[in-house]
Amino acid sequence: MRRGLRLPATLVIALAACSVVVHAQRGGRGAPQAPPTARATLKLETDAGMQARVFQFGSAQGSGGDWQGLSIASWDYPRAAFAGRGGGSAPGGSLKVITTRMKPGYLRKNGVPYSADAVLTEYFDRFDVPGGDSLLVITTEVVDPEYLATPFLTSQQFKRESDTSRWNPTPCAAR
Repeated sequence: MRRGLRLPATLVIALAACSVVVHAQRGGRGAPQAPPTARATLKLETDAGMQARVFQFGSAQGSGGDWQGLSIASWDYPRAAFAGRGGGSAPGGSLKVITTRMKPGYLRKNGVPYSADAVLTEYFDRFDVPGGDSLLVITTEVVDPEYLATPFLTSQQFKRESDTSRWNPTPCAAR
């Protein structure tokens, strides 16, 4: 069953050697009780490479041009099939993050490049599965008019861990 992305103050999710910790804040306190406002931020940390990203809701701040680029987050709710005809709104929703102005680089180690004009769109969805487990599915789409003829799509799945015992940040290493 799919549910809306309601985040506790800290959520640990792991898959093999990669873990994700999500910290949600609104005005500097705890998890949001409702969809974040324009001043809200969401911090995503991964132990693979010890990376952290902070998503801003509302307008992006900064100039970009680095590996993080400029990210704008929003809640993306599905439309009900009969919305406007008394059908109400559909359940669930995704955290949608659009990133622009990234430093040019490579999509994979095999040398597929992306330019500074690339647009990265990410969708973060939480699913409840039988047995009481929760999954976080991150779907990404890269659109680049310079190097890609079609959008580049990927997805990763993470299973929620009951505690932080598997959280083991390690630095990036090129192999």
